[in-house]
Amino acid sequence: MLHETEQSARSVWGIKPETVLDLTMNLAPGAGVLSEVQSLLDSNGIDGRYVIVHPRSGGGNRPWLTEKYSEFIDELQTQTDLKVVLTGAGPKEINTISDIRDRCQTPVVDLGGKTPLRILIGLISRAAVVIGTDTGPTHIAAAMGVPVVSVSPTKFVKALRWGPWQTRNRVVSF
Repeated sequence: MLHETEQSARSVWGIKPETVLDLTMNLAPGAGVLSEVQSLLDSNGIDGRYVIVHPRSGGGNRPWLTEKYSEFIDELQTQTDLKVVLTGAGPKEINTISDIRDRCQTPVVDLGGKTPLRILIGLISRAAVVIGTDTGPTHIAAAMGVPVVSVSPTKFVKALRWGPWQTRNRVVSF
């Protein structure tokens, strides 16, 4: 099974399966974005390492339960020095983020609806790890070489095909 990125490249460019592809991903935040990101981090009391949790996708993958995310976040913050930043943009994502935040026993930074794409890219570039389902932010992290934990709560969406590509990652399926 090929990853969707490679499969798509082969079909678009008509490349034979035995050909080795160099599909190096080069993504970086735009000029000036990192100073805006630093201001955002400062204003939210983040002065050290952080993890981004992006709990929902655009629809192709079922989301993990909010209770599971909050339990995971509490354990993560109890066992590490990482702060947790929640991200997401649409109404469903913002509601999910609010639910997770309210269930957490440890403090989290809620940036739901507050990170335009350019700022999200900058945040991801500085994160210790990005946690989420098969969603844009996990793929952005992969493109920048940021470690990814990909939550795959369904057997229908195959992580080997749709998960993070060409980055250090762990796929958690159940």
